[in-house]
Amino acid sequence: MSQVPIPTVLLSRYFSHLKMNNWSANTISRRDYVLNKFIAWSSERGIDAVTEITSESLAAYRRYLYYYRNGRTGKPLKFCTQASYLSTVVHWLGWLNEQGWINSDPSTNIELPKEEQRLPSSHLTIDEIETLLNSVDLATPTGLRDRAILELFYATGMR
Repeated sequence: MSQVPIPTVLLSRYFSHLKMNNWSANTISRRDYVLNKFIAWSSERGIDAVTEITSESLAAYRRYLYYYRNGRTGKPLKFCTQASYLSTVVHWLGWLNEQGWINSDPSTNIELPKEEQRLPSSHLTIDEIETLLNSVDLATPTGLRDRAILELFYATGMR
C-alpha cells in the first residue's frame, strides 16, 4: 500500500461517519480536538502518513501523554484523560483499517491506562449515622437484620 497522508479529508470522512451513526456534536468536537493533537504530535516526529503509524509510535504517544505536564499548572494528565485520548486514536485507526486506508490496525495491542479508583469525597456526619441506625424498627426480624447490615457497613467502612 502506498503512503496515505493524514489529510483533512480523512478526518472529514471519519467525522461524517460518526455523524451518520448519530454521535453527538460534543463527542465529535472532542474527537476532532484529540485527533488534531495526535496528528500534530505525529508530524513533529516525522510521521506524515497514516501508513507510518506503528504500534511503537502509539506506545511512544502513550508515554508522551503519561509524562505530559499542563503548561499553566504543571499537573499531569489524569489517567481518564489519557485513556480518552488513546481510545479516540484507537477508534480512528480501527475505522481507517475498516475503510482500507491502512492494511492493519497498529492499535490492536495498545493497553489503555487504568482509571484511578477514588473514594467518595463526602461522608455522613455522626448525627446522620445515628439517625440512619435509629430509623430501623428493631421489633421485627427484618428490622434486626437491616440494623445488623447497617452496623456492619458502618463498623467496616464498606460502601
